[in-house]
Amino acid sequence: MKFRKTFTDIRQKYKELSLTGTLMRLGMLLILYPIGHYIPFWMSKAPILFSVMQILYEWVSVFIVNGSILMLKLFYPTILADANHVIYIHGTGIVFLSPPCTGLDPMIRMAFIFLFYPLKIKIKLWVLPLSILFILVAATIHFIMLITIVYEAKEWYRFSHEWLTKVIFYGFYFMVWVMWENILKNKKAINTKD
Repeated sequence: MKFRKTFTDIRQKYKELSLTGTLMRLGMLLILYPIGHYIPFWMSKAPILFSVMQILYEWVSVFIVNGSILMLKLFYPTILADANHVIYIHGTGIVFLSPPCTGLDPMIRMAFIFLFYPLKIKIKLWVLPLSILFILVAATIHFIMLITIVYEAKEWYRFSHEWLTKVIFYGFYFMVWVMWENILKNKKAINTKD
């Protein structure tokens, strides 16, 4: 009985619009983030889910590659991509969009974390796609930067890929969390049916 009351108290604090509630939700994000890393791994072990992930990788890859080409066409008129998502400028292969660079794993991880966020279901239905779009934009910015860096200053590729783009992804993750917090400030958005 005491455990149930304690759990209920913690859950109430988690939903509060106080500093304590905000810190608890941030803590939950930081705890679930590394756990969410295993979700795509587990999905890849189930044949049906693996097929779904392959289709999603292809859709996301096409979006990122075409978005990048559209943006970079202004600076590199000869830019194009082949069916394997290799970017060419002036006929020279520059960079390949590999599945980990699509941002699909962070999107899946973010959706997993979002399941535990205290919002009403009807609000989650539009906030989740918006959050995924944010991460998709981050992945596209990441790829645009890498194309430009590889073409203009190849010696900076490793640093850019290992450090700069991680800052971009974590920055976008944080912006998504801030967006969730701002939506949560509207008391009508809190899911009280738990």
